[in-house]
Amino acid sequence: MNKDVTYLLSHIYSSNESVLTNILQYQYQLFFLDNKEMQKKMREILRLEFKHLEELGFLIKRLGGLPIYADIQYGIVEFWNSNAVYYDTDVSTILEVNIEGKKKEISNCKMLMYTVKSDEVTKVLQNIVDEDYQILRWFMKLKSNYSCLE
Repeated sequence: MNKDVTYLLSHIYSSNESVLTNILQYQYQLFFLDNKEMQKKMREILRLEFKHLEELGFLIKRLGGLPIYADIQYGIVEFWNSNAVYYDTDVSTILEVNIEGKKKEISNCKMLMYTVKSDEVTKVLQNIVDEDYQILRWFMKLKSNYSCLE
């Protein structure tokens, strides 16, 4: 059971639509944000995402898995690679992609909480979801503010 749960968690941890991808994507995007407020907010978001990566990694380890950078589904290991990062430099597009990606991550976490009947897993995922909603609101506000500047 725990091995299966760690495989499911690997999708949120380090798949193409994972916390790891978000971190590297947001770090890349930071280079193209000229607005100081947006840069500051992106750094706050990155701190939360690093926290999520650490929490998931330790959870996977506690459950007997290895927190490797791979999506493990149905016994197939797909190692993470940088093709997962969305390489765009247009700020409006960046924010839209981040909003949609964050919605997908929240959905994936919620689905896993309902699939896996474990208080420990639910606690970690619920914390991530709560903070992801905050990140989603920040991205939406940044998008709205940026649209007003265009």
